[in-house]
Amino acid sequence: GMYQAIRNPRSHGKYTDSQEDADAIILFLNHIIRLVDQSKSPFDKTTFQNRIFDALFPEDARYAQLLAEEIPAKLRLEILIQAYRDRQKGDAKKLTLLANEIIQRLEEVELDQFCNVVSEELRTIEDETAIQTTIQLVPRKLWMRYSEIARIRIEHRLIASVSDGRYDPKNDRIISGHLGTWSTGLAPFFTLKDELAIAIEAKLQSKDAMGRAYALKMFSSILPVLQPIPYPWTIATLQQGLSDGDAMFHKHLNWIHNKNTPPEWRDALRDAYDGFVIAEDFGQGVTEDDVPF
Repeated sequence: GMYQAIRNPRSHGKYTDSQEDADAIILFLNHIIRLVDQSKSPFDKTTFQNRIFDALFPEDARYAQLLAEEIPAKLRLEILIQAYRDRQKGDAKKLTLLANEIIQRLEEVELDQFCNVVSEELRTIEDETAIQTTIQLVPRKLWMRYSEIARIRIEHRLIASVSDGRYDPKNDRIISGHLGTWSTGLAPFFTLKDELAIAIEAKLQSKDAMGRAYALKMFSSILPVLQPIPYPWTIATLQQGLSDGDAMFHKHLNWIHNKNTPPEWRDALRDAYDGFVIAEDFGQGVTEDDVPF
C-alpha cells in the first residue's frame, strides 16, 4: 500500500508535495516502521528457545509432544540443532523428551543434517558431561548414522572410562567410571564391541573388589550383546567367580535364566550359577544385601 499510494506515483511521474504533505507522509511512515519493528511472527524462535529451558518445563512426554507440535516444519531442524548445542543449560531428561519428539518429525535429509552436526562435535569434544548428554539426548539408534571416525573416537573414550571404573556396593555408589556406564545402551551399535568386551573381562578378573563390582553391576548383562557366542575365556572367568563363592557374581548373573538369554550363555553358566554357594570371604560388605536397588 505504501509503495502504490506514496512511492510509485512520485517515482513514475511529476509530483510536487507541499512541506505539510511531506511532513505528514514522513510521520506516518515513521509510525508504520515502529509498528513493524515491534511486531512478532506467530512463531518466535527466541521465545521458543526460552520455553525449552523453562524452569517449569514438566518432565512429561505429552507436554514435550505438544511443544514439538508448535514448531513449524521448516524450523524443526534449526530448533533441534540449537537445543542440542545449548543442552548443558537445561535438564537433560526433559530435553531428551523434546528432542525425541522433534526427531520423529524430521525428514530423512534433515535427520542426516542433524547427525552431521553431532558427528562434527564428537570429532573434537573433550568434556565428559558434554559426551554424556549427547548420548542421553539423541536416540541411541542414530549412533550408526554418525561418522565412523567420530564413533570410534568416543567409543575409545567410553572404554577407557570402563577400564577405570570402580563401584562401592555397600553405599551403592560409583567411585569412578561414570562416563563408561553410558556405553551400556550403545553396546548393540558399538563398532568396538570386542574392545569393550575385553575391558569388561579385565575388570571381572581384577583383584580389586570394587573393580569387579563395577563390571558385574553395570556390564555383565550386556555381555551376550557383545558376544552372542560367548568366548571360552569369558565363560571361564564367570564360572571362576561363581566357583569362588563371590556373591556379587551370583547376584548380577541372574539374567542367565531370562528367556531372552542366548542358550549358549545359559547352558554354559547354568550349573555353576545354580550350584552357587557363598564363601565366607565374601561377606555382607560385598553382597549388597542391605542396599535398596
